[in-house]
Amino acid sequence: SRTPDIALIGDSHAGHLASGLAELYGHRSENVVIRLGAGCMPFFEMEVDGQNVFSCEENLINKSLEEAIASTSIKSVVLSSYALVKIQGNRGDSRNGSDSGEYVNNSSLETVKRNVDVFRKAMNFTLERLVSSGKQVIYIVDTPELYFNPKKCVSFRPVILPGYKLRTSCAIDKNKFEERNADYHRIVAEARAKFPGVKFINAYEYLCENEFCYGLVDGKLLYQSRDHLTPE
Repeated sequence: SRTPDIALIGDSHAGHLASGLAELYGHRSENVVIRLGAGCMPFFEMEVDGQNVFSCEENLINKSLEEAIASTSIKSVVLSSYALVKIQGNRGDSRNGSDSGEYVNNSSLETVKRNVDVFRKAMNFTLERLVSSGKQVIYIVDTPELYFNPKKCVSFRPVILPGYKLRTSCAIDKNKFEERNADYHRIVAEARAKFPGVKFINAYEYLCENEFCYGLVDGKLLYQSRDHLTPE
């Protein structure tokens, strides 16, 4: 097997980029190694105020980051994750596919303030280690969440059954997205200033326009769940 040139590290939000990145780098004859941990941020585990934060099952992320740093073949490290869920917590819905789930934005809560502090520390520590090891670091700033089931945007059947209601709009209000992501985007802005060598890619810019962020474009479904993209 070929030696890896690129390491993609993170949770399922790194996973939903995997097919596209493998194709992209494949065209350049570069090989991607993919290291995913369910619900794991692509950060080194740390101790903050006597508590272990961002630990991952079987120490997967720590091992993956150390592997990338130690590797002579890996030149670039791509980090991607569902960062928002670690800062603001989950949405108001219970992932049951209903359309009732609204964004929750709790910047004033002490738990959220602590989450912001912990996230910032872990992100800075991880970027510092990767940058000082000489790797090119690419940080993907996460895609928007939808607050409805995207499968409601398209009909999978030749005949729409009674009671099955297609959504007329497969989009969310961009202001709501920005409001819920304000703390996260502030952390990212600080990291951009601190680590000018890191390439930050705002994935949301490809899904949002002036007023809306879209789940369906030109008849192509872009989301397979409320927060995971389709291969499309």
